[in-house]
Amino acid sequence: MEQLKDTGLTLGQPKVLDYLKEHDGASQKEIAAGCLIEAGSLTSILNRMEEKDLIERKMLNGNRHTFHIL
Repeated sequence: MEQLKDTGLTLGQPKVLDYLKEHDGASQKEIAAGCLIEAGSLTSILNRMEEKDLIERKMLNGNRHTFHIL
């Protein structure tokens, strides 16, 4: 936690950023599985990351229930 203080990132965010770096975008389900994070917790993490412009969510195939996280 001490190392995260200087970055402004919260717990879980570095893991998600590392996953996305290796997977050039992914669905929320893929990120949750790859990072071993519960879906509900990941939603909160992604919301905060989107507010900070660390990630971008794009709708896939016009389906508002499926997002691709970049």
